[in-house]
Amino acid sequence: MARAAGDDWLGGNDFDRVIVEWIARAIREQYGIDPVQNARLLYRIREVAERAKITLGNRLTVSIHEHFVRQQSRDPITLDLEFSRVQFEAAIAPLVDQTMGIVRWALAQERLTPQDIAEVLPFGGSTQVRLVQSRLAEFFGNARLASGVDAVSCAALGAAKITTRPDLAEQAQRSWQRRLAGIDTAVTEEYPGPGAIANLGDTDEVTGGGEAR
Repeated sequence: MARAAGDDWLGGNDFDRVIVEWIARAIREQYGIDPVQNARLLYRIREVAERAKITLGNRLTVSIHEHFVRQQSRDPITLDLEFSRVQFEAAIAPLVDQTMGIVRWALAQERLTPQDIAEVLPFGGSTQVRLVQSRLAEFFGNARLASGVDAVSCAALGAAKITTRPDLAEQAQRSWQRRLAGIDTAVTEEYPGPGAIANLGDTDEVTGGGEAR
């Protein structure tokens, strides 16, 4: 392995949070309730957000129809919302740009260009987001992106591989302990941050119901 770089704190939950905040804002405006103060309601919203994110991988818009029962009120919370892929991608673009900045930095450290990379293997569920795929294709070229690969299984297999390599397992454990201790709060110990690399028609529905207390 020539170079490892990444943001341990950035993942699918950050993409979900964009939709969670959008739904929460709609509830506050319509019902005067802050879902952040209601653990059960917030949990249900997170479930809805994740389903919506997955749907937007194949659809241009998603219709969110949800019905939440409130224990302390006779009036339920009923959502009937439309969320588009355009809205979603605009909201997560800064996160994707941040990740692509790390990619550029890692290549620069090894004096490599995108053309030097024979194949790119995206792994992890978040790589299935359309904006992530398009940014990778723009940077490396679509032909270099591996096809027919289960991105989620790749992550699981990689984790399993670490367990068979004591040196990798120790390195991962040490890195995680340092982050828990607050020692490593940046993307990596070496990555200097974004400023240092500055120069280098379909619809679907998500429906459901639940109880909010």
